[in-house]
Amino acid sequence: MDTVRGYRIQTGRGRAATRLGRIAAAVSVAVLLAAAPVWAGPAADAMAGVEGCALVMDLETGEVVDSYRLEQAAARAYPSSSVLKPVVALGALHYGVLSADEEIRGDREGYLKRYGDCLMDYMRYDRGALTLAEALARSDNVYFYTVGARLGAQRVRTLYRSFGFGSVTGLAPGTETPGRVAADPKGVAALHFLGWGSKGTRITAAQLAVAMAAFGNGGRQLRPFTDGREPKVVSTIHADEATFKTVNDCLRRVVAEGTGKSADIDGVAVYGKTGSISIPESGVPIGVFAGFTQGLPRDVAFALIEEGAYSPRAVRLAKGMLEGIRDRQQGEDAAHRADGEEEGTQ
Repeated sequence: MDTVRGYRIQTGRGRAATRLGRIAAAVSVAVLLAAAPVWAGPAADAMAGVEGCALVMDLETGEVVDSYRLEQAAARAYPSSSVLKPVVALGALHYGVLSADEEIRGDREGYLKRYGDCLMDYMRYDRGALTLAEALARSDNVYFYTVGARLGAQRVRTLYRSFGFGSVTGLAPGTETPGRVAADPKGVAALHFLGWGSKGTRITAAQLAVAMAAFGNGGRQLRPFTDGREPKVVSTIHADEATFKTVNDCLRRVVAEGTGKSADIDGVAVYGKTGSISIPESGVPIGVFAGFTQGLPRDVAFALIEEGAYSPRAVRLAKGMLEGIRDRQQGEDAAHRADGEEEGTQ
């Protein structure tokens, strides 16, 4: 047993459920989620009337502290997007195929020549040679196609799976979708897979929140929960502290000066990554912003997905959500301190 903030942490994956166990879980999950708190909190306030979902969980324990359309956060899988680039970055640093200060100028013209105009929407600008921090802040696809190619498809696939994509998180046993990691993408989809997963990879908000928590807490993948269960570490990402710090510094830069700048808020360091994609079957745009905080009384990991708009709007919605969480936590913290001072005078 490990201990985190006074909780007992159980490590390792549980045994596969029997058929009867799965049936029981499917019946009970509706009760589980129905019994979960129905928050009229910051996430619901920020996303009122918006198609999509959001999940906010404690960075160290996995307890869900706020949400918008909680069931959807676990059960609806969306095409992946640039939000997975930090996973590729961490893997490239870990395997030694990339150094953080290395400047890379990918072969944009070569990619366009090979794959044609279908790539133009993914690489409209030739940004020249970029470092990792610059590439993440600008969400540059050419850079990440190049880095992903250095890793190779098998390593990239292993990285995605190591961060929990393609597996359920444990939030809603019986009804949660595992999504999928694209099995054998071809053509331009194989190029997208190397950089950010491709539209054939499908991910949930719950998986994104768990992955971002792992960046923020040193690699521990937590089971998100709402029902009073004990916190549980499902698995651990094996990368050293310096590697996590390098990627996290880049995620902070995304918010300080990059594509996530609209989510920068006073008094709290927000780390995150944006993503924009469209659903192939319908053409509906999807905007994603996911990350974690440092500096709250109770730091959180979060994922927000909006249907019908790209990431700039998702980032603005996340700012409102995070400001509400900051204000609520600071208010609760001040009230607790006041209660303690009052007790001390009696």
